[in-house]
Amino acid sequence: MPGNALPVSRLEDALSQLIRETPSLPMTVNGLLRDNPLLLAFSPGLESCFRLKRLHEFSAIFRISAAFWALLFAVLMGFTHLFFPELLSSGRFALWQNTCWLVGGIVVLANITAYLPSLHNGIYHYVIAPVSGLLLYLLLLGGAAYPDQTFNIHASYNAIIIMVLISYSMRLRWQVSGSVLMAAGVMAILTALAAGWKTSWLQAGHAYLLVGIVLSVIAFFVERRERLGFLQEVLVAIKSEELAQLNDHLSAMASKDALSGLSNRRAFDEFLNREWERGRREEQPLSILFMDVDFFKRYNDTYGHAAGDECLKQVARAMNQALLRPGDIVARYGGEEFVVLLPNTDVQGAMEVGDRLLAAVDALAIPHHSSDAAFHVTISIGIACMVPTERNGARNLLEEADRALYEAKSRGRHRMACLQPVATPTYNVDDIILMDIVKDHLPAKDNK
Repeated sequence: MPGNALPVSRLEDALSQLIRETPSLPMTVNGLLRDNPLLLAFSPGLESCFRLKRLHEFSAIFRISAAFWALLFAVLMGFTHLFFPELLSSGRFALWQNTCWLVGGIVVLANITAYLPSLHNGIYHYVIAPVSGLLLYLLLLGGAAYPDQTFNIHASYNAIIIMVLISYSMRLRWQVSGSVLMAAGVMAILTALAAGWKTSWLQAGHAYLLVGIVLSVIAFFVERRERLGFLQEVLVAIKSEELAQLNDHLSAMASKDALSGLSNRRAFDEFLNREWERGRREEQPLSILFMDVDFFKRYNDTYGHAAGDECLKQVARAMNQALLRPGDIVARYGGEEFVVLLPNTDVQGAMEVGDRLLAAVDALAIPHHSSDAAFHVTISIGIACMVPTERNGARNLLEEADRALYEAKSRGRHRMACLQPVATPTYNVDDIILMDIVKDHLPAKDNK
């Protein structure tokens, strides 16, 4: 994060959240731009974002402004030392001298905190207005306390400079900057009256009241112009958010199967290629389970295509819930075919997952009386496992799983098959591993 600014993402995130949570925001913004009222009043959420924008601007210019204030203070002190040395040396001007010391201390502190962006939020909301009002009040007291015409004019110039800074460089709202000018002026008048100082009220009114009113009016129109510009930024953000949502939707459509909600074949191929390369680098096994809903054409012919679509949805949901690891992926490969990708998984682990998948589909107990495998919908699974190397490829793994699925279907379906040796004490190791699934809740049909 830059040392002189708050992160832009805070404003972008706040605006994005406002857009998502306020469906009527586009209509509100367009209405304000169309009506173009003199006083642009925002809704609370929009006002909060506008203030956050001003806070970001304040933080961005704070370091430069602090350095400018330091330079300005040095010039004023040098000018005072050359032309009015008695202001800094004579005991008659103690108030003026104390003000100079206070201003100098504030300028030094401002330059230090300008490099501490974590403090900018508190400074902007709780420090800038009261400190600015205090400085302006002390400068006004300096002009009122010393009725000498030369010194009085010099103090008036300094006060006008501070007034300009309050109105424009501190990013305060025009109501706040106007209130600061008014409060400092009222306190200075009350102090002068209480102390019985002889004051040229005509000069004070010209140098302060008139300038203060002019600056407040200008600040109002400047802020109004910024608010109109902010509304244009909000419109751009709304369009960007709508475009991002459209892109997300299109991306989801490109990677998700519309019927099952699972990843589609295109997305699966991308996952497979990525995991294959990772497995080759790490020399870890990669397993694939190729699955087919048994006698699904008969199911469609018997119950109708609408029922077939609902059947595939339920099967897809059951398969997805049967996977326990976030990195495991199930996808609809096409028609009634599904495929599961298991990174860092050997044959034994793949068989355990296959067991869960078979049981999950069985637990659905979707009636399928035209099936030769059982009275309910079942699946067959072909399992393949490889450690990726330079000599083989991901396509070889898919082909191996497809051959294993063909073997499982040729042996009666409703089972899983793996066409490679498995070093495990749980199963008999053979060139071809076939496992029939025992179902104690629904009897299997005799093969025809």
